[in-house]
Amino acid sequence: MAAAYQQRHQIADTDIALVAVKAHDHAGSNPNAHLRNQVTIEDVLSSPLLATPLRVGMVCPVSSSATALLFTSERRAHDLRNPIVRVRAIGSSADTGRVSGRQDVGAMYSLALLAERVFAKAGITRPREDLDVAEIFSPYAPFELMQYEALGLCGPGRAGDLLRSGATRVGGDLPVNVSGGPLCSNAGVAAELAPFGYVALQLMGQALGEQVDGARRGIAHSMGSTWFMSNVLGVLERDPQDRSKED
Repeated sequence: MAAAYQQRHQIADTDIALVAVKAHDHAGSNPNAHLRNQVTIEDVLSSPLLATPLRVGMVCPVSSSATALLFTSERRAHDLRNPIVRVRAIGSSADTGRVSGRQDVGAMYSLALLAERVFAKAGITRPREDLDVAEIFSPYAPFELMQYEALGLCGPGRAGDLLRSGATRVGGDLPVNVSGGPLCSNAGVAAELAPFGYVALQLMGQALGEQVDGARRGIAHSMGSTWFMSNVLGVLERDPQDRSKED
């Protein structure tokens, strides 16, 4: 998948490595991240080659952890002494597990269809402008670039430009994987649920690690099963009527 994507758009290895650099930079401020060491592009590109274009520094670790989310009714939520976060829209999609049966192995077509459906339910028409934070499941660095495009954050082949602009770093237009993401903590199912928890904490103003200023709407994404055939995407929002509890 990564090789097909790279060949189609002539994606530079340095852009793939920069995804890992960003992930480690973000993870450094997250006390729950499993890898908190900073790396350089040179560090990533000098790590052992696994399968073109993937090197060890571009893939997730294997670790253990647990994740829990608490859901409650709207009535009970207003009784809690915490900012309220709503699940505005959520959906799932599944592609075929056989790569040979997919419409396109060089693009995340199933995620693109899911994003179109979930964003329509949430009233999101311009994802890059309408969202404040994103946590996406990208255990391999090239996947994050492919996901930028599938989520409509940029056009085909433009993910590298978006990354290099700094837009997806903390302080940018739409910070992505402020937690460090699965490139710095990967514990199977727990890691796939973690994006929803990290986004909720950002919107509550209680981020683990760096807080995105003014974050009120975000997306959380998980992906798994055979050849990453399944996707779940949710839009989370801070309750607009809950401003009295912001401090």
